[in-house]
Amino acid sequence: MVRAFAVKEAVKYDILRLLGVHGIGISKDGLGEHIVVYVLSHQVQVPDLIGNIRVVKLVTGRPKLLSQFATQFSTSILNQQKWRPYPAGVSIGAYDATKGGWETGTLGLIVYDTRGPLILSCNHIMAGSTSDIDPVAAAGSHVIQPGTGDFGSDPADLIATLDRWVPYSFQTGRNTVDAALARISNPPDLSPNNILFIGGYGKIALPHVGQAVKKSGRTTQLTFGTITDTSATFNMGPVTINGASYDFIWDDQIVIPNPGFTGNDPGSFAGAGDSGSLVLDQQSHELLGMVFAGTYIEGGIENPVVLANKMTNVQSALGFSTAPTALPRPGNGGWIGGVILAAGAVIASAVFVTRSNNQHLTN
Repeated sequence: MVRAFAVKEAVKYDILRLLGVHGIGISKDGLGEHIVVYVLSHQVQVPDLIGNIRVVKLVTGRPKLLSQFATQFSTSILNQQKWRPYPAGVSIGAYDATKGGWETGTLGLIVYDTRGPLILSCNHIMAGSTSDIDPVAAAGSHVIQPGTGDFGSDPADLIATLDRWVPYSFQTGRNTVDAALARISNPPDLSPNNILFIGGYGKIALPHVGQAVKKSGRTTQLTFGTITDTSATFNMGPVTINGASYDFIWDDQIVIPNPGFTGNDPGSFAGAGDSGSLVLDQQSHELLGMVFAGTYIEGGIENPVVLANKMTNVQSALGFSTAPTALPRPGNGGWIGGVILAAGAVIASAVFVTRSNNQHLTN
């Protein structure tokens, strides 16, 4: 797909300027590789060929962040219950100052730096959708398990405090990861190398088109899907901040079909509240991506999708290890204690946590 990728990269911003177009990527089918243009409706016109490469139009709707804002559900779903020790794949929440309330999402993974274990999830779940224009996140703010959408409360259910994050970029117009880390308050409360309904996991790896995947998330629990695109560019804007309108560009994203009608029913890959869920290879359990946005079947949308950040990009941006061993250095700069960490800086000493059996607790 080298040639298709080069053509897509050359034209992506021109294509995104077309009325009703919000994404472009690369996929393949029985006829071979092709460029995919993601649109809002059938009425949107796109070229049949771009650079002599076939174009397929998919009516997907405009992706939205997959958090759940302050809505309480039944705790009969195991991923939404209180767990001590807690695995990944379960409900967490944090206060969002931009909305004046609590966001609920999914604890993606337990990871490590040289100061100990952390929780990995999305910026919009743990850092209040902080951006280069609206920097609302504050190091030390509380993360609870379960989230308030699942009857959690602060400080009774406190498990971690916000440590560092990647702010959304509206001024440069390009984002690759929606990610944040929170420092675990009491390491004996966690269940390392364990995702609910999945168990252990492998290394971080690059995804490929056609790869069979799974995820365990707060809302739709354990689901299965197939990757159809690994290099998508989407505009999830316009976004209005302080009275000004901005594009919200996401580059180098994974696309997975999301065929459910509401995002929460059988057949869906992810729904509201699943942001932060890790996407794993079905067989090897390699870590491929982290869910952050998606669409549903509604209003003529026939091909809803889930978007996920590549885990290679997430790790490079935040600087962590999936095991308490050798630690990578941040490649693109991250945030530590609310201060930008320069690319190549070293985060500093590690603790080893022992594994114990999970149990879920009801309030």
